[in-house]
Amino acid sequence: MNKNFISHRCNELLEHNKNTSTKVCIRKVVKPDVVDKTLHKDGWCLYCTEDDLDYTVVHLIEVGEIKYCPYCKEELN
Repeated sequence: MNKNFISHRCNELLEHNKNTSTKVCIRKVVKPDVVDKTLHKDGWCLYCTEDDLDYTVVHLIEVGEIKYCPYCKEELN
């Protein structure tokens, strides 16, 4: 199974996620499909999680497109 996205996972981001209930991820869609049409296709994007307690699921909420990791300051290419 091929992934439709690549992720940035620096130590600072992983440490942040260990210490908070709202998780953050940084992704870039590389092979868009029907589900990805609402996601950024041409760049890196910061997402946070939102718990849906009614259905016991977690949603990724788009925060915005980014060019640098806000945790390690690395430029994302």
